[in-house]
Amino acid sequence: MGNHKTYKRTGDSGMEITFHFCPDCGTNIFWRGKFREGQLGVATGCFTDPDFPPPDLIGFCESQLKWVPNPEGVPSFETTPG
Repeated sequence: MGNHKTYKRTGDSGMEITFHFCPDCGTNIFWRGKFREGQLGVATGCFTDPDFPPPDLIGFCESQLKWVPNPEGVPSFETTPG
């Protein structure tokens, strides 16, 4: 894992989430939350590989840009997934 910095805050769920970001440009790279121990979320927009695999689920659709389509067949949630 390359150099990164962290920022912790309490999410809408009341649980803590830690964002890991580039110390040079500030781009969010991945995050971990107490609500999903052992898992992390990856900011796939950081990758330029057109064959990068699609997500397993999509959360927080209530704040998603309305013009961004979700991949067909991927479970989506208005707020916290599952």
